[in-house]
Formats: sequence, C-alpha cells, structure tokens
Amino acid sequence: MDTFEYEVVNVRHARKKGMISLQNLLNKMGKKGWELTGIDGDHYIFRRRL
Repeated sequence: MDTFEYEVVNVRHARKKGMISLQNLLNKMGKKGWELTGIDGDHYIFRRRL
C-alpha cells in the first residue's frame, strides 16, 4: 500500500505575494515530485509518495 504526504497551496495568496505564475508554480511542484490531485476554489491539493 502506498503512503502519501499532501500539500495544499492557496494559489490566490501565492500569486498576490508575486511568488510566481500558475504555470511556474505547477512546474515547480512537479519537479519536486508533487502531483496535482484536486482543486477546491483557490486551494490546489498536491500529493507525493513517501
């Protein structure tokens, strides 16, 4: 059975801070092994295997 850790990113907050564009955020998370698993409004939910 696989075990995962989860990360929730508030996209509106990240973009307000001038962090990065949405495309860059998704690419950055993907390079770190995170997979987008859901979207709930401004919250993007990622997971990766432990």
